[in-house]
Amino acid sequence: MAGGERRSGVLLVRAWVQNGTVVARLRWSSPEGSEELVAAGPDQVRAGVDLFLARLAGTDAEEGL
Repeated sequence: MAGGERRSGVLLVRAWVQNGTVVARLRWSSPEGSEELVAAGPDQVRAGVDLFLARLAGTDAEEGL
């Protein structure tokens, strides 16, 4: 990202416990478009949030999903 350039996005997380496991639906929109994913377990939920932040920053890391 160029110095001074500002980008923004919106992340919506809806989480619940299903059979003892945290499950979350993550939806986001950014200048590049909208995406949605379902993650099971805290590690995948964190990876989904990290993916949103990476895409917002202009990088693309899908590690852990």
